[in-house]
Parts: sequence; C-alpha cells; structure tokens
Amino acid sequence: MKLYLAGPMFTAAEEAHNLRLAAKLRGHGFEVFCPNESEPSSDKTRTDITPRLIYDVDIEAVESCNVLICQVS
Repeated sequence: MKLYLAGPMFTAAEEAHNLRLAAKLRGHGFEVFCPNESEPSSDKTRTDITPRLIYDVDIEAVESCNVLICQVS
C-alpha cells in the first residue's frame, strides 16, 4: 500500500519529524511518498523550480497513492 505523507515542512524540526514518521511507516511495510524527500525544491542546485512544478509533482504523487495521511500537529 502506498501512502502520501502530507504535513508542514517549513522548519528543520518539521522536516525531521516528517522524515522520522516516513521511516517508521516504511518499517511497518508501507511504501511512502514524503514530499521532504521528493520535492524538486529539495535540490538546491536546480534553477527551474516553480510553484507549478511542485504542485504538479505533488498532484501526481497523491493520485498514485492509496492513502493520504495529513499530519497536522
């Protein structure tokens, strides 16, 4: 089962929490799409990143997943 892990990703603490949660879910056998790991904007060497590109990547990922988990804490 493939999960999309949505949640805040604006601070280092939020990013670390998302990455820990993704690892824990993988440890339980789930395939996880975590935007912190997958966003084109994570690659600081790229100059072609636009809000539209990030949106398109996210929508494609959401549509390919079975479950969306929205972490709002």
